Amino acid sequence: MVFGRYLTALLGQAADAHPGVLASIRAEAIGLAADGDRIRVELADGSAFTARHVILATGTPAAPDVPLESGRWPQGSARYLSDPWAVGALDALPGGRDVLLVGTGLTTVDVALRLVDA
Repeated sequence: MVFGRYLTALLGQAADAHPGVLASIRAEAIGLAADGDRIRVELADGSAFTARHVILATGTPAAPDVPLESGRWPQGSARYLSDPWAVGALDALPGGRDVLLVGTGLTTVDVALRLVDA
């Protein structure tokens, strides 16, 4: 979340420095098509626009279960969490217990910071 706020701030600064160059549209895109040297983006509400560049930001999928010699982690266990972004996921962790974070990316840092805040 911290990194997301950082990127949002950078994008805002770039937009402020170059008015009219960047447009942020929050909508469901249902189609893309070449339109000369531009790209036509069709939206679910029936509207459309063209752009020089389009970024497809799908997010990060939840991690798969960790394979173990004895099988996989028990599904539905309160002691194992594969998707820290699920609504209320960290709230469901047993309180007052040690937590092991397995990861090397920014999600691990975000989860650690959220746990410290909690």
